[in-house]
Amino acid sequence: MSLGNEKPVLISTVPRSGTFWCHYFFHFLGKAMKNKFLDISEVTNYPKEINGIVDASPLIVAHSWCPGYKELSDQLSADWEKLESGEGHDYGSQIILNNKMEFSPFKKPDVRIVFVYRNPLDQALSHFFQTNAHEGLPTYKSAESFFAEYQSLEKYLKQFLTFFEVKKKFPGNILLVRYEDLFRNPSKIFLNMVEHIKYPLDVADPTLACWLGMSNARYLQTNHRKLFLSIYPKIKQGRVELRKLVERVVDETQQDSMLRIEAKLGRALTGEHMREGSSHINSGFPGSWREHFSDEIFEGVLETLKIFDLSERDFDFG
Repeated sequence: MSLGNEKPVLISTVPRSGTFWCHYFFHFLGKAMKNKFLDISEVTNYPKEINGIVDASPLIVAHSWCPGYKELSDQLSADWEKLESGEGHDYGSQIILNNKMEFSPFKKPDVRIVFVYRNPLDQALSHFFQTNAHEGLPTYKSAESFFAEYQSLEKYLKQFLTFFEVKKKFPGNILLVRYEDLFRNPSKIFLNMVEHIKYPLDVADPTLACWLGMSNARYLQTNHRKLFLSIYPKIKQGRVELRKLVERVVDETQQDSMLRIEAKLGRALTGEHMREGSSHINSGFPGSWREHFSDEIFEGVLETLKIFDLSERDFDFG
């Protein structure tokens, strides 16, 4: 049902901030848009490519990818370059690397990017649990030791700052999404994400060459009022149907559904080798970090954020 949208689309996440969830949500939304809605219990493999959302190339869901920051020479660049990057920076997705895909808005002015992030301490805690559950990876005695030894905050900032700063230059290209908001209200936030990447308004009518998004509707209303009035009923109906579709897919990809499938398959849905009894999925409840990190570490995080003109207000610490 796509209408020839050839703009590159990237759903980027900080690791352990909904990457897995976004993969399955957009995978099933694409199928639903093609009237091929499948029960998620039929899933056997991790969807590496996601089709049906945009034409010409698959929508990409990847983490640890930093498009655009190197072209943005600002006062923070020197401090950004000094940050530890390690395996947490620009290794992204093999699909991106193999196909030399470009997502920098400096080079691709039509790119659409959604960046999902959670507060750095909950992110580190989830990464700690996932690392300890993963066969073949080292285990850590505590979340605090993992946070220090893995240099979690620097790797986190290397990614977060890319999108936070590049968005100032290209506000229409990048949508910043707090994982905490996605966790609390998935239907609303996923719909916002879908609107941002300009999902077509053709749910009710595949011939309707109009893109979803209130900014576009307002533009038509102001500059092409006659056209707007003629297609408004279809726009309204399309939005209603898309919202219902998003809600349906959200229901199918909730945590409980995923855990049941993992139990049936006897392995993680990501295809990773997890230690017996472990899962790729954890509760993700905002503020869980408070049970594992000291106040001193929290204050240290805030001090580091100040270096980059960030504060506690820029995150949801639960």
